[in-house]
Amino acid sequence: MVSQARHPDEETLIALLDHELNGAERAAVDSHITTCSHCEEVLTRQERANRALAGVLAADLPAVGHADSIPVRWRVRPGVGAAGAGVLAGAAGALIVVGLLTRRRRSVAIAA
Repeated sequence: MVSQARHPDEETLIALLDHELNGAERAAVDSHITTCSHCEEVLTRQERANRALAGVLAADLPAVGHADSIPVRWRVRPGVGAAGAGVLAGAAGALIVVGLLTRRRRSVAIAA
């Protein structure tokens, strides 16, 4: 539930746009948005971004007979993006450490 004192998080607003909220959640968020200009603006920006991204992705689709009738939906949740970046940074760090250790072992073996 969303109270008037607390704004819904970005993920909840995205879930609202994607019709993923149940009736009570949707009613609470809709009620909040009608009285909160900040959240209404965030929701409007997200809707514009979704439409722009859908247009770009639709332009990349091959020209198949019925491709125009297929709606394009693309979304990246903020939590997923941050987790993916963390995993990628961790993997890159591990590869660097392994590379440095392997290089050090080779230089020690050559010197001996």
